[in-house]
Amino acid sequence: MLKLIEPKHHRSYKLLIDPLLGELEKNPALSCSFQDYRNATFIIAQDDKKGIYGGALLLKKRVSFLYREVGENMFPFTPQNEEVWSCTVCIQVESKDRSLSYESFCKIFYRDLYEKLFEFGVKKKIDFFWMALAPVEYLSTKLLGFWPSYEIQVRPEESQDGLFHGILPLTRSQNKVLLKTWKKSDTPSREMSLVAC
Repeated sequence: MLKLIEPKHHRSYKLLIDPLLGELEKNPALSCSFQDYRNATFIIAQDDKKGIYGGALLLKKRVSFLYREVGENMFPFTPQNEEVWSCTVCIQVESKDRSLSYESFCKIFYRDLYEKLFEFGVKKKIDFFWMALAPVEYLSTKLLGFWPSYEIQVRPEESQDGLFHGILPLTRSQNKVLLKTWKKSDTPSREMSLVAC
């Protein structure tokens, strides 16, 4: 289970938020891009028994800020003063449970995280997230999480900051396709879902 933590609850969940921020600070580009986290919403997963920790940081940004990250051609018809939701993700696994592989942990994490992002999108009435991901996270969302195809993307080797940038759609049709894909994949059962502290 993933825990959604809105800005007004940051203080109550500081012990969950700080390790995620610590992981993000290890990557200077992500740290710079998401430095104003006071207004962020966090989605956190922590399971000490299985040695897994991770989550997402969601933050509204002005399109003009994104221009500096990836260039104007990414949002040609969007006014600079408009805001979009941006998101980054990280996972840390120090497996204490030898019965599950790293791949199994990640499949559960990324599947559950996409579902939580989708729920958040429905709640906030948004159709996409602007993603900024470390290269390993980008590949993991695609290969292990079976996330939908990113629209309008800049690969790490093409970006100024070495991060992957792209639009993650949150449409109902995409969600239905994902559910079918997850059922067909060898994704572990729900019984092994992540549990938040």
